[in-house]
Amino acid sequence: MLFAAVAASALMISNAASAGLIADFQLNNSFVNNAGGGVGITNNGGLLTAAALTFGANQGPTLTGLGSLSVYTLETRFAFDEISGYRKIADFQNRTNDQGLYILNGALNYYPVITGSDTIAPSTYFTVTLVRDASNMLTGYLNGMQQWSFLDSSGLAVINGSLDLFRDDFQVGPHESSGGVVDYIQLSVPDGGAVPEPATWALMITGFGLAGVALRRRRVAIAA
Repeated sequence: MLFAAVAASALMISNAASAGLIADFQLNNSFVNNAGGGVGITNNGGLLTAAALTFGANQGPTLTGLGSLSVYTLETRFAFDEISGYRKIADFQNRTNDQGLYILNGALNYYPVITGSDTIAPSTYFTVTLVRDASNMLTGYLNGMQQWSFLDSSGLAVINGSLDLFRDDFQVGPHESSGGVVDYIQLSVPDGGAVPEPATWALMITGFGLAGVALRRRRVAIAA
């Protein structure tokens, strides 16, 4: 019983340490990352209020300190003033490449690959979720409904260091952007994708050490 309890405790510590949320910006009068860690946010001219971050065209925020992320879930709730044509949501290439996540005439689009069927209205909040898994499948959701999925074998949506949101690239403009308002931005990685803090490692080692002691005592008792 002691071994089971200690082992379960160590397992819970391990799961908590490696769990997912690395960025949680609620944008309620604060640019604080509620998930902690080293991920930050840069405001590029938007107006922060008690409810959200309002931005003009190409004034969306930039997430920083991300390192290299090929497996993640990005979710954000926002509204665009304009939805006609291409309106960029996320740029993964430091704004040097036209590829990326867009709204195209109200539908969720990943240029130059695929466009969804459901549409949204201007000046209306909606939620976009982008999932890139370990098999390089990239899946887009609009208000919780899957719009498309494709194999991102060339790494179009791999995050390298930073992530620009609601800002168009310089390749053809930038004019494929829209002003709007963003309610929250969240970024998570799967279990095992986050590196535990030193204090957490100490707790994990202690937990597994106690589990080992309990196991040895149990073996001695059985032998006796």
